[in-house]
Amino acid sequence: MFKLGKKMNSKVYWLGQPLDRLPQCMNKYSTSLSLFSECGTDISVVSEQDVKQVYFYFSKDLGDLLEISIKICRNLRKNIVLVHEGDFLEESFSTDTIDKVFNLTLASDRFLLVNYATQTGTEKSSSLRDSSDIRIKKIEAFVSNNIGREIREEDVAKLSNLSTTYFSRFFRKHKDISFQDYLTQQRIELAQTILGQYPSEKISSVAYQAGYGDVAYFNRVFKKKTSLTPTQYRNSLLQSA
Repeated sequence: MFKLGKKMNSKVYWLGQPLDRLPQCMNKYSTSLSLFSECGTDISVVSEQDVKQVYFYFSKDLGDLLEISIKICRNLRKNIVLVHEGDFLEESFSTDTIDKVFNLTLASDRFLLVNYATQTGTEKSSSLRDSSDIRIKKIEAFVSNNIGREIREEDVAKLSNLSTTYFSRFFRKHKDISFQDYLTQQRIELAQTILGQYPSEKISSVAYQAGYGDVAYFNRVFKKKTSLTPTQYRNSLLQSA
């Protein structure tokens, strides 16, 4: 099995066959190849705004997936770097979006693949990181500005120009928490603030301001997160004042 080495700072998306299917002779390149982020058959990553190029590890059973990937890249003006083991026939596919082709049966191509991926990945790392930070800040601002309303993950994903599946992975990767847990965290923190600053506010009003239309559900979530009901939490603040 191909084993990844120490991870580099940048990520390059790898579609198709998994990295552990690479020829065993490529183990010596493990450190360099650790920059790849495996996506398998999840071609939704191609629609990610910051992605300009993806790598596709071809096999005959993935021909349909490659064809779809090519069409998406053509529509979005992106490129594919194709990796294969001698079983790729260019005449069988539209290759206008295929930027590079590496045949892993050739020692020279194995070296060139690693060299090319490392070079392009390093160049992209800074801009991708900055772009991701900006996107996360926009998501946080949207949640903050709409905290009193219904917020659906698929809507936020759409605003971020990401598929819902990729958005979930993207958000967890950068925040170390799922989007739904983050949203709940923000709602409960707002409720705690209101309870502390406005002791006479009705619990139902606090729930609505925090984005909960069902007061009973709000009470359950609040207790699950704080070990206290909203009323108990407010009373504990008054007692300690």
